[in-house]
Amino acid sequence: MAGLIQQRMEQPTEQPAAQRGSPNQQAVERVVIAATRIIHDPKVKPQLVELMKNAGDPVTALVEAVFLIMRQIMEKSGRSVPSEVLGTAAFTVLHLVGELAQAAGLFQVTPELIQQAAQAGLERLKQEAGPEQAQAQAAPTEPQPGMAPDSMPMNEGA
Repeated sequence: MAGLIQQRMEQPTEQPAAQRGSPNQQAVERVVIAATRIIHDPKVKPQLVELMKNAGDPVTALVEAVFLIMRQIMEKSGRSVPSEVLGTAAFTVLHLVGELAQAAGLFQVTPELIQQAAQAGLERLKQEAGPEQAQAQAAPTEPQPGMAPDSMPMNEGA
């Protein structure tokens, strides 16, 4: 998949410029697609569920899963994804991981839980990267236009 991510990032789009999103928005969408493929990979999905199951609490479970996925994307892309793209995509990935956890019956995902996990993820990023870098990489606390988590319904009762 490393080649796929890199290849997709380098390929020009066939859409007219007026119909395309910003280059960063396109990159964010590619990261979210890559994350979705990782999450639903038959070899990875059970490992993610197990990781979240053993995390101790829902916030930690979500943060650990998102960090694992984002690390895989960075490694597979040769660390070519800009920090601001990763940070923006991370919020959507957090929702996707929440859907997986809820579908697996691990815990109920609420907007409050997502917000707590986003905050905990920012804190962890600050600890790992240092304050200056963490601000540049900070995941948004609100979805970006075109990437609204409202368009990704949570699986209820699964």
